[in-house]
Amino acid sequence: MMGWSTGVLSDLVFFQRGFDITKNEQRPGPYPVVSSSGAKATTQNSRCKGLEW
Repeated sequence: MMGWSTGVLSDLVFFQRGFDITKNEQRPGPYPVVSSSGAKATTQNSRCKGLEW
């Protein structure tokens, strides 16, 4: 495919386990709380800064 290349995922990205956010810490907000089963809640505070594209 034009514009695409193949590679090993671990050479392209770094995965790290995130932060535990308990039910008591979750407040409805713009940031999803994502677990191994998907996004199940939101929270008001982000624990890290995202990349800007």
